[in-house]
Amino acid sequence: MLEQNTKIDEKSAEHHEGSRRERRRNKQGSGRVLSWPTRIIGSIVLIFISWVVGLAIGYSGMGHGPIGDVFHIQTYKHMYDLVFK
Repeated sequence: MLEQNTKIDEKSAEHHEGSRRERRRNKQGSGRVLSWPTRIIGSIVLIFISWVVGLAIGYSGMGHGPIGDVFHIQTYKHMYDLVFK
């Protein structure tokens, strides 16, 4: 009698585990369709923001220049001339 109860419990546990996996798979599948473009766009935006903040900190904090000069093209032309000419 004990063996039969154990077999029934194992079967119900396997069935329960299988249905949980299917539900998890269904939830993940529907969320992935909308989330991958969001992740890519979010990553690009965060990289751009980090780049701008890094330029501002490096130029104004370490180089003691005005923070507004980071966004002027003349600043980078001058740096290019210093390095390559």
